[in-house]
Amino acid sequence: MSDSPTPSEPSSPPESPANSQGPEPGKPPASAPLPVRLDERNFTQLVPQFFIFPLVLVTIIVMIYVLFGASAENNRTVEEVLHDLHSGWLQTKNRAAYELAMRTKDMEEKSEKFTPEVTEEILRILSSNEDSKIRSYLFRALGSAGDPELSLPALLKFLTEGKSDNLEEKVEAIRGLGLSRSPEALPPLYQQLQLFQGEENWEPRLITLSAIAHITSSAGASEEIRRPAIEELKKGLSDPKWMVSWNCAAVLADRYKDPSGVHILRNLLDREYIKKVDKNLEQEKFQEDWVITAVRSLIALEDEVSYKKIEEMRQDPSARVRNIIYLWEDAKKKAEASKTK
Repeated sequence: MSDSPTPSEPSSPPESPANSQGPEPGKPPASAPLPVRLDERNFTQLVPQFFIFPLVLVTIIVMIYVLFGASAENNRTVEEVLHDLHSGWLQTKNRAAYELAMRTKDMEEKSEKFTPEVTEEILRILSSNEDSKIRSYLFRALGSAGDPELSLPALLKFLTEGKSDNLEEKVEAIRGLGLSRSPEALPPLYQQLQLFQGEENWEPRLITLSAIAHITSSAGASEEIRRPAIEELKKGLSDPKWMVSWNCAAVLADRYKDPSGVHILRNLLDREYIKKVDKNLEQEKFQEDWVITAVRSLIALEDEVSYKKIEEMRQDPSARVRNIIYLWEDAKKKAEASKTK
């Protein structure tokens, strides 16, 4: 299961046309002197004419195509996107489903929802389409922007009444319920969490915890709603899978300002510690991501014990890490300056 699906890319750019050659010039008479060539150039000097210049031209054409294509997609109505989901080729359907899911990000920021008619249409497409990638996008669209009266019962039904052996679909329904931010989704999510025990179920367990956190850390969530979620995340700190425990520590710090996982976050400032946990973490990119997560979480906690270590990382090899520390120190200076005024 992939947490970050990417859209299908447009078809490959058109090939550059072959360089045309003119007719062979006629041979000069034997008595005529051969012309003197003042611009004699070798093959290396001619390469830009025959390869680089055409390549640049093709690149510009492709960029124009992508720019205008993206602009046209942004101007499409929801009904046009749904039409592609109904009748397009598989690649077209994939792109349309992705476009629908991405469109809901803006809608969520504006607290907008699909109309009941659009929500019903998405549900109809979901019930008739078997492609897992398309279904994944549709679940997320329903969760983020579906009409709550229709989308929430449907997502709960997929979770509780779907095929017991279809774990992937249950996980997608859980993601959708998390995106809905509806407290009504919490009881079945807590129940499902208890079923995802064991080392092999670490990923659905993590996704369920993330969905619970997304709902309970929303603005305006009451303490009564937040408290059970915090307790489940605290349990996750001792999860045998490092991915679960590390994420629980970061979520507790970032969203609830709870320091229960601070010992984990302090360890994550050390790349050597990260590398020893899992061989997959030997890649520099993964180490960098976890260091950044730890820095942000410890700053959110205002963990002064970690400040010295963070300040020592000003010369960190990662520009992203250095930038976060620079912004944090700049914000501290501004806050201190405002206090003295």
